[in-house]
Amino acid sequence: DRRFEPPTQRDELHRSRMNETRSEDSRRSEVARSIVQGAVAGGVEAPAAMIDPVVDFALERRSFAWAVLGVEDLAEPVADPTEADLRAYYDANPDEFMLPRTRAITYAWLTPDMIVDSIETDEDALRALYQERIGQYVSAERRLVERLIFPSQSQALAAKARLDDGSVTFEDLVAERGLELGDLDLGDVTEDELDDAGEPVFAVDEPGIVGPVETDLGPALFRVNAILAAQETNFEEARTELLDEFRLDAARRAIADQIDPIDDLLAGGATLEQLATETAMVSGRIEWTEGASDGIAAYAAFRDAAARAATGDFPEIEVLDDGGIFALRLDEVIEPRLQPFEDARDQAESGWRAARTVEALAGQARAVIEQLQGGADPETLGITLSEEAEVTRTGCAPKSTLVLLDTLFQTEEVQFRIMHDPSAAYIVRLDKILPPDTEDATVAAQMDRFTESIAQSIGADILRAYSQAVQNRAGISLNQAAVNAVHANFQ
Repeated sequence: DRRFEPPTQRDELHRSRMNETRSEDSRRSEVARSIVQGAVAGGVEAPAAMIDPVVDFALERRSFAWAVLGVEDLAEPVADPTEADLRAYYDANPDEFMLPRTRAITYAWLTPDMIVDSIETDEDALRALYQERIGQYVSAERRLVERLIFPSQSQALAAKARLDDGSVTFEDLVAERGLELGDLDLGDVTEDELDDAGEPVFAVDEPGIVGPVETDLGPALFRVNAILAAQETNFEEARTELLDEFRLDAARRAIADQIDPIDDLLAGGATLEQLATETAMVSGRIEWTEGASDGIAAYAAFRDAAARAATGDFPEIEVLDDGGIFALRLDEVIEPRLQPFEDARDQAESGWRAARTVEALAGQARAVIEQLQGGADPETLGITLSEEAEVTRTGCAPKSTLVLLDTLFQTEEVQFRIMHDPSAAYIVRLDKILPPDTEDATVAAQMDRFTESIAQSIGADILRAYSQAVQNRAGISLNQAAVNAVHANFQ
């Protein structure tokens, strides 16, 4: 029973640096604003002239049949291209052979993997690391346990007796206590974690019921669901893993110690090439493009630096996510250009073969369509037409592909069509063009959603126009960019 208390309200307002008058004025303004917004934007009805085209477009249905001809259906394989064929394809499709904008970059880098083999082994340090990770290599026996607590010892004993004679199950007892198994789950625990109950629970050598056992919360029955044996990996067995970790960590520290001296060399005018001779760093060159991720470009830090580098920038040491370091120099920005034919020959051959394959399949498909239009049975032609009934533009027709639906819904005549993608040709027979099924409950619900969405959109447009008119009449000008920037800072 919460009641309005003026002193409490005044205290809360004071904390917010407001008084009652300002608070009430603010609430009145907010209510008035809501009333005006509702009056302006609410109650808008979407006109049928807007709804009908949307519904017709989204829910129109098409029934069709289709068959696919793949490479395996070719009457004869595509012949090998001549050099002239490849040249002609290359000249006719230059966009396929354009190289992207490229940044020619010289870099020097050093990663832990490059020097890890030179790190000397320290047996004392390895043993110390083993002791630090002892919990990873030595684990005590653990048990998966559930604990059911009772109000008294007599009730716990009675419950145990009922379990022993089979008149109830442990789950029945849990339900009688108004609990669920999740309320009882202790997870996997060690003997020490169970305190006084540890000894009896760990005394059993197989899953089962233990107790009653007296606990801080009262007498309880424990159900042991599984026994997790103790595990121990001794130092010798763990040595290889520890050595790898020790060396990598030492390599990272060694690289970190070199950052300041290398920075000093760069500040003194050393080039990246000179770093490779005066330090352990390795120099290289890469023609980097957006999306490239080979070699040093596999590191996000390098990709970010490569993308923002400008010609003439002073090389600086940056850190990689594995503890490595690098510095780079942008030598040149190479604009998009046509790849030389000699370098693009294999790509041209692949493109030519794909084009000729689809062309040959389309020719076979035309021959099949002519025979079907002449009354031939599809089975005798070795094809099977799959029927799809009343599929919508956004529907999911089994086995059909997007290329079929996209093209079918641009076709306004019942007819045969040939469609294709890069590896197959499709024979498609459009059988029916049907309007939306307004009797279908699902369609009716979609129509309602379209109507509501359009009405809300119109209402929002009216409110924006009204707000702009009010601002214009009042001579108010808002810097929306500044408002958006302030809002962004709140996120």
